This record gives sequence, structure tokens and C-alpha cells, in this order.
Amino acid sequence: DDPVFDAGYGSVLNADGEVEMDAVLCDGSSVDFGSVCAIRNIRHPISVARKVLEATSHCILVGDNAKKFALKHGFKHSPTSELVTADVQDEFKRMEKFEKSVNTIYNRKGLDHDTVGCVCRDAFGNIASGTSTGGITAKLPGRVGDSPIFGAGAYADSSTCGVSATGHGESILRTMLSARIAWGFREQQKQNIKKDVCYRPSSSGSNGSSVIEQELEVMLSMTGGRGGAIAVSAENGACSVFHTTSKMSWAAVSTEGVLVSGLGHRGSSSIGLVHDDDGGKNDQ
Repeated sequence: DDPVFDAGYGSVLNADGEVEMDAVLCDGSSVDFGSVCAIRNIRHPISVARKVLEATSHCILVGDNAKKFALKHGFKHSPTSELVTADVQDEFKRMEKFEKSVNTIYNRKGLDHDTVGCVCRDAFGNIASGTSTGGITAKLPGRVGDSPIFGAGAYADSSTCGVSATGHGESILRTMLSARIAWGFREQQKQNIKKDVCYRPSSSGSNGSSVIEQELEVMLSMTGGRGGAIAVSAENGACSVFHTTSKMSWAAVSTEGVLVSGLGHRGSSSIGLVHDDDGGKNDQ
């Protein structure tokens, strides 16, 4: 409901002046997910994604049928006018075509673009992650980016980590960014096991952030696309963040109420909330 984010209320407009939204919710305990793509006129797509996860044997519903599913399960129709802000309309007028949106938002120091994502870990070590977006201004109708795709816009595996990503969707899709970050976490765990040491990122979260940085740099070199990601370790709840865009807002909180946040400049990294001796069991 916060218009700062390009998700739900505050979503951007496609080339036809309509709002089409994507969202995914991932359950790391079962390595399962629910997703909706190009859904219209629903205020909280992430809630519909959760319903897909919990109430069906499917993973992804798209377009009009995703909306029909939502209405059948009690979600209300929201006219486009109730989802669009004045700032979104002004941005739509400034963007001549999709390529200009991409160049302005991701590859130069221009407008803000705020897909919203979250990763959390409960007291039992279970991981969940989610990502929700309205996409990119002036995108082609029906375009689906990385956000609702498991392994691209988000990933959760309670044996490894949870990830949520943002940035140029096509680049994230082509490199499966979230999955690659998770694989990096897994390789670190294997290396530390071989060395007979406990995988426990430092208070700066540097280990996890170095993995995110590496995969973002790979994506940039392979596709020219920029982005950012947040991750939470399943093993101890340590939080990590890195981005190659000009800025990315983030925040993290532990169950003890420790809150840290930032905006940062391009290439800024990381955080960590693991300072105790309980193996991080109380962090999320």
C-alpha cells in the first residue's frame, strides 16, 4: 500500500497505460513457491501468490486466469485508477519507450525504481522469501520479468539461504541471479565444512555480500544489466546486501528489535545481525 514501491498501489504503467503486476512467495522448508504473472486490478498480488502456494498444486498462474483465481478466493477488484499515483503517470509521460525506461532506471543515475522484496528466517531456521513488482514503465503488455520466477527474482531453501532480487528483469532472468547467489552460499558452506569451521559470516555480513557482489558482477559482464539483492543465511540468520545500481534502499531487523537500514551508493555492501552465541536462532 506504500506508493514508494513499484508493487500493488504505486505500480508503473505498461505501454497501454495499464497496470500489470508480478509476485512470488517462496517456502524454503519445502522448496516450493506460488507465483502470479501479469495480473491486473488486484491490490496485493503477493497475497494471491501466497494463495497459489497454499491452496493449489500449481506454482504459477498468469494473466486473466490469475485474476479469476484471486476473485474466486475473495480478493477484491481494484480499478486501475486506485493503483496508479500521480508520480507514476508523470513518469509514464516522460518515457518514450521501454528501452528508455531500462537505460534511465537501471544503467544510469536516473529515476528511482522500487520493486519490493523480503527474506525472513524463523526461530526454527525456516526461510521464506518474496518479491513483488509492477515491472518497468512502458513495458509491452504481457511482459513478465524476473520477479515472479523462482531462482531469478527470489529463492528460498531452508538448508542454504533465502534471496530476493531487483534490477533489470531480463538480465536477472538470463543469469538466474537468485539461484546463482544461493549456489554461492552453498559452495561457501561446503568449503567451510571441509575446513572444519562453522559457517558464520562476520558482523558485517561480508561473506554473503561477497557472493552477491560476485554474481551481480557476472550478470553485468554477461548482459550489461544492473541490479541488487538481499539474502539471509538459513544457518544463522546473517543478512547480506549488495547492488550495482546507483542506489538501493534496504532494511533488516532481528527478533531483538535491532534495526539497520540504508540507501547507499553503487557498489555498497553489507550488514549482519549475528552477534550472539546462540547460533543465530533468534535472528530473522
